Amino acid sequence: MTLKKLNVLDTGFWVLLFLLPILPQYIYVVSGVNVVNFAAAAFVALFLLLGKIRFVQMPKSMWFFWIFVLAQSVFALSDAGFLRMVTYLLTCVAVPYILILFLNTRERFYRALDVLIGAGAVIGIFGILESLTKTNLFQQFANGAYTDFFFEIRYGLLRIMTTFGQPIGYGIYQCFIATFVLYRLSCENTLGTKRLLKVAYVIAVLNVFLTVSRIPILMLVLIHLLFLLKQSKKKMIFWTAVLLLVLVLLVLVGTLLEVEIPLIDDLITTLQSVIGGTSTDDSTAGIGNRLELFNWVAQSMHGSWILGRGFEAPFAYEVNDWQVKTSIENGYLSTLYHTGIVGLVTMLLSYFGIWYFNRREGKQPERLEGEGHFSFAAVLSILFLTYYVGALGTQETDMTRMFVITVALGVVYSRVRNLQKTQQTEENTLS
Repeated sequence: MTLKKLNVLDTGFWVLLFLLPILPQYIYVVSGVNVVNFAAAAFVALFLLLGKIRFVQMPKSMWFFWIFVLAQSVFALSDAGFLRMVTYLLTCVAVPYILILFLNTRERFYRALDVLIGAGAVIGIFGILESLTKTNLFQQFANGAYTDFFFEIRYGLLRIMTTFGQPIGYGIYQCFIATFVLYRLSCENTLGTKRLLKVAYVIAVLNVFLTVSRIPILMLVLIHLLFLLKQSKKKMIFWTAVLLLVLVLLVLVGTLLEVEIPLIDDLITTLQSVIGGTSTDDSTAGIGNRLELFNWVAQSMHGSWILGRGFEAPFAYEVNDWQVKTSIENGYLSTLYHTGIVGLVTMLLSYFGIWYFNRREGKQPERLEGEGHFSFAAVLSILFLTYYVGALGTQETDMTRMFVITVALGVVYSRVRNLQKTQQTEENTLS
């Protein structure tokens, strides 16, 4: 391969990796193919033309992930047609596989994280502007069929979502970015970029709160508490106690002064919903009525328990005479409704396999050169665990891209670290 081709492949790869997680799905290039599909196709075509496809042996526990995405592609074919299957395969199979092939050195692995962090910071700046102006710039370019966008003012703030379809998914995306930043800040090879990383971290955290979404905020808190636990149990206990004390004081002050603190009240209600399975929230949005949502989905299955109602089947449950529930804010229930027990079981196995793989890799004594206190695998075991909890309160297809990219990065980290270990062993043998 010529140097020119290598430069084109390298430049194109990083540009497309930057764009893939943040492109809006509601802008179409042609009918049935949006800009995300187009970028994924370009990503794959670029590597097919200039790269080298070869077989990569996957860890056994990661096969559950590939089985899940292949099963979902079959569901897409049977219900939504050939084009939908192809676009799903491009995003969820081809892109992560090529990432694993291309990111074959330590330098490329770290650079991939920095590129993703950079994309999060750029889109985060647009998020701040969206909050200040109460205008989403990207939605102005949406195709004609997409005119009814989510718009909600909560506590006087516009719930931002930038290029995403709704605020919760966008908030979870920025939780991923914040976690990557925390990892990179712990590395030893970021001396020249620590200030930029800190700026990216502030932008990510600010954007999570600007979504005014309880699930991402709770995820962010949980991620930080688990990071503290990795550092020191005493630190984790101390800051958990401080956080609980602050919450208790705020509730007491609000009660004594008869002043409502909406965000605190909502967060406590959400925790009660997640932990206890009940809710005083009578709305049909958000995580409220979690048990009722399960009942609504069960009543809407109409006997299609094994294979579900269809990959793109609409959900519409008549709650009462004036209200129809049209969304399933629970990733597990959504998978059950659309792809049945088969889809849900393969999803749960893939989730467990991904977490187990990273948990096991995180316990290895060897570290990738440049790592600090945290191994990337241990960080991913934290991130995926919180993501699985967050899936109880949202179902957001926009996060699929970031999720599969992160899954691929876990495999990349393991392969690069094993390669480093092999090279060190060979060097020791020669010496």
